Amino acid sequence: MSGLYPITAVLRRSLASFVAVAMLGLLTWPAAAAEPVKVGCVEFPPLTYTGGDGRATGRAVELVSVILERAGLEYQVTCYPGARLMASLRDGSVQVAMLIRHPDLLSSVQYGALPMARIDLRAYRRAGTTPLGRVENSRGKRVVVLRGYGYGGWIDFFRDPANSVAVSYADSREAAVRMLSGGHGDYLIDYVPPEVLGAKDEAFLVETLARLDTYFVVSNKAPNPTALLRRLEDIFADMGARPVE
Repeated sequence: MSGLYPITAVLRRSLASFVAVAMLGLLTWPAAAAEPVKVGCVEFPPLTYTGGDGRATGRAVELVSVILERAGLEYQVTCYPGARLMASLRDGSVQVAMLIRHPDLLSSVQYGALPMARIDLRAYRRAGTTPLGRVENSRGKRVVVLRGYGYGGWIDFFRDPANSVAVSYADSREAAVRMLSGGHGDYLIDYVPPEVLGAKDEAFLVETLARLDTYFVVSNKAPNPTALLRRLEDIFADMGARPVE
């Protein structure tokens, strides 16, 4: 038996080394992966939008690009319609995004803890329409929202029958503007400032209802999502964790 002890000890040390290396490999995905990290965003200038060259750009895109480069990861950033981005996060074809908290995604993704951007939730209205003042005052009103957007959880408030909000869904900002202009809603709920909304020919009035935080989001279908999210946030924290606006 005494002759077996050295072999057993060696085996134990070898097994421990193997486990450590394996765990390191898990934590360093996807640096060694063949496919780049797929990052998704929505058209939301000046934070995220498609530039004239067809590439995603903006202040938030620049931030996540620096973080991924510091992590040594290959990546690809693409802007999607809101509903498609949500579906892509659910099925894992997009692994990373930058979003406010969305109630329809909570079981499909992991949210970071550090706000990486802050955005204003706005309400647009036609002249002669009473200001909302706050989101809760939309009870009994007609609102136009963009399909796929969660509005920091306020979409549940709009959809709750107890609040008697008549919700109309638009597939694009252009469609939303037409719906508000045509009287199909009392208020258009969106994040973008007037110069981005694209309603130059409309005399809409605008007010800010709330300020919302945006976070890094990692799909649960991504390999080792917890480790990937931790790497993003650790690097962001080392950079000072200053949200972009």
